[in-house]
Amino acid sequence: MNVAIIAAGGRGKRFQNPLSKQLCPLKGKPMLSYTILPFHLERKIDEVILVFPLDEPQEAYRRIIEQEQFHKVRLVAGGDSRYRSVRNGFESIGDAKPNDIVLIHDAARPLVSQALVRSILKTASEKGSAIPVIAVGETIKKINQDAIQNTVSREGLAFAQTPQGFRYEILKRAYDQVLMNDPTDEAMMVEQSGVPVFVVPGEKRNIKITDPEDLQLAEYYLG
Repeated sequence: MNVAIIAAGGRGKRFQNPLSKQLCPLKGKPMLSYTILPFHLERKIDEVILVFPLDEPQEAYRRIIEQEQFHKVRLVAGGDSRYRSVRNGFESIGDAKPNDIVLIHDAARPLVSQALVRSILKTASEKGSAIPVIAVGETIKKINQDAIQNTVSREGLAFAQTPQGFRYEILKRAYDQVLMNDPTDEAMMVEQSGVPVFVVPGEKRNIKITDPEDLQLAEYYLG
């Protein structure tokens, strides 16, 4: 059973929204509707676990599921951090086999394509892990207060995106051995467990919505 976990979190303070930013409207629909769709449509994904913020009404998320007829989606309450929220979703998975694939995706990335979802599924199935990355195209400066300390070589550097995909057994082992209280993403946790994490080309339009300008860019991409 292949599963996608969508981590919904992040307040919409910069969006003048009392709830999370993934509930902000995008082209007439909640942003979250776009995020879920490619996972729901992918036939190789059997279930989508939507982890919603613990301090928000479940009804707001259930309404989206019902309106969009997302019959694959199941709701799970999150925790006090992204790590804890995703782990709650992972620990709710039932009847998983060692080689089943678990995808983890940020709810605030509404432009992920079904092609990228399939690419992650394929590579994670073949190699055990996969994350999408975009090569760093800008010059990187390390700064100290208001001055440049030095210029960092961008060779070999990349921006990590989601969805990130892992075989169930690899992710479970990483959770059992996690060394940090709050790892920044699941790839870091898997790396620390001694398992290599493989990369696939990401998508420039697979942006993470962090402020209203990003939302405008998403609307542009959607046409």
